Amino acid sequence: MVLLALRAVFGEHAGMHETPSLHRDLIDGRVRLPRVVAGPTPSLPWFVADAAGREVEPVSRYLRDRMLGDASPETCRSYAYDLLRWFRVLWALDVGWEQVTEAEAVALVGWLRHARNPQRQRRRPGSPQAGSVNPKTGKPRLRAGYAPATIAHNLTVVHGFYAFHMHFGRGPVLKPRPGKPRSPGRPGPQVAAGDPG
Repeated sequence: MVLLALRAVFGEHAGMHETPSLHRDLIDGRVRLPRVVAGPTPSLPWFVADAAGREVEPVSRYLRDRMLGDASPETCRSYAYDLLRWFRVLWALDVGWEQVTEAEAVALVGWLRHARNPQRQRRRPGSPQAGSVNPKTGKPRLRAGYAPATIAHNLTVVHGFYAFHMHFGRGPVLKPRPGKPRSPGRPGPQVAAGDPG
């Protein structure tokens, strides 16, 4: 379908050119993508590595702090995957972690709502499709994408990451997590008479 659309716009030979070497290397698994890696010490059991295999230090600082606060290694791993997703969005947008705004958080949420969750990929032939109904129980199977609870957890971890760094004077001036809308009966901030703010 996509190839047909490309041919309609660009002519009969669209999509039939030689695959660029980076694409071939990705297809053949020769390119290292950012990932979560088992850590070297108990104080950092998991860390995020960039595409060159280097540790993403701001993430490691945060994860070490969580481990000092009695987080389990499984929690550290979960947080590492949340921050890996966050940094992948930042790298795709070419935005440094210190320059983020709410716009990048919105991009993360939009991407997670539409991205396929690799944990939900069916690997066995004949496996039921994600989101289909179990004929025995009548319950729906988990859908292919990320669940709303996972998206909320990811935002909470990103919020905590920036709260940690802001405590030490690092990162953006504002946390990039979208705020809750004010309820109709809840008053807004109080501004003194004559105050410009």
